[in-house]
Amino acid sequence: MNRSFDLAILDGAFPECALGMVYQYKIPFMYMNTVGFYTGSLAKSGNPGSYAITPNFYSSFTDTMNIFQRAMNTGIQVFQDVMHKVKYIKQLPHI
Repeated sequence: MNRSFDLAILDGAFPECALGMVYQYKIPFMYMNTVGFYTGSLAKSGNPGSYAITPNFYSSFTDTMNIFQRAMNTGIQVFQDVMHKVKYIKQLPHI
């Protein structure tokens, strides 16, 4: 296909499948979010979030976390990242 695109607009919630088209056509992309951002997708696009500051959207924590909540949030995020790689990324052919 000989197509030319100026910009790809992807949904920010687990966009890995659509990133194949971005790579194939070598076009710039941006995320447009319809839900809370998954920080794994942010990190892949060059904008990582600090686990101790950015509340995980699966938790009920807010941006005013105490030290215990920050530690719990970090643990939740690390576990989520590992599970995302094991269960989701491994299923994709190649990114």
